[in-house]
Amino acid sequence: MKHFSVLSIFVSLIWCTFSVNAASLIPAQMGGQVQQTLEAGKVNGCGLTLFGVEQAQSGRVLVFNGSIVVFNSGAALIKGRVSSVDQKVIVSSGFSPKDLTTLRSKNLWMKAPRTNATTPTGSGILDSEDKGYVLYAASLDTAFPVVLSVLEGEKIQIGFHTDGNKSAQIMFGEVSLTGDEKEQLRNCLQEIRR
Repeated sequence: MKHFSVLSIFVSLIWCTFSVNAASLIPAQMGGQVQQTLEAGKVNGCGLTLFGVEQAQSGRVLVFNGSIVVFNSGAALIKGRVSSVDQKVIVSSGFSPKDLTTLRSKNLWMKAPRTNATTPTGSGILDSEDKGYVLYAASLDTAFPVVLSVLEGEKIQIGFHTDGNKSAQIMFGEVSLTGDEKEQLRNCLQEIRR
């Protein structure tokens, strides 16, 4: 009996440790659209507008909308907003962006397989001029692999910690792009490398 008590205390301590630092991994349907920025007629940035919808059967589901852009200057820009919506509404033909409830995010990051997640550099996470969005500058070392992973058809992760939640949540999935869109992204990335 004494052995069981020590074991249960040990398991409880481990559970508390992991539950404080753990994040829920959420499968999501993800899509994207290629972005390109120009300066004086030359391509100086490439990236993606990204959206993800939690794969859930009922209740409220999480929705991510944001972007990642890498620049030839060696910097990157991460922007995003997390919302929720009733699952029945999002699959109906009458869905409207007005149906989304924006959730204030304390943190936002993107991650490619086998690399570190993006983190803010400089001024940290800022509120965007677009209501409900946050944005930050990130290093090219962590942002570029995210764009490449999308191009290569690998699953990426988008993590966030919204107000009212004790732990972070991480959406993951493969971003759907057509072959033509992948070709445009590949061409854009080649142009900024020149």
